[in-house]
Amino acid sequence: MLKGKVFALPQLSRLATVLGGVPIPACQPGSPAERAGIRYGDILLSINGVPTPTWVDLLQARTLSTGPLAVRVFRSGVEFEVAMDLPSRARSPREVLDNCGPRQSPRVSNWSAEPVS
Repeated sequence: MLKGKVFALPQLSRLATVLGGVPIPACQPGSPAERAGIRYGDILLSINGVPTPTWVDLLQARTLSTGPLAVRVFRSGVEFEVAMDLPSRARSPREVLDNCGPRQSPRVSNWSAEPVS
């Protein structure tokens, strides 16, 4: 039933919630996730056997793990496991953002700290 189906992000998020995992909206090119074969539409179910029903759980499981990760994935109706090697040095959030492409400053006009009546 789900074989080969591509979900929009809202539907993917609902499916991930039902399955007890987190949806993957994208992978940064060259990242450990991309090298492991993880891609848009995958749902990460666990890391090294630790369930990842939320992003907080995923980050905690990732932080507690050393060495290669065993990542349980749901894709197109099939569950499977991939090995993910982590870099010897984790990148800072700033480094990740800097590699995401050009950023534009938000434009603020008519901003006021006063409540609007």
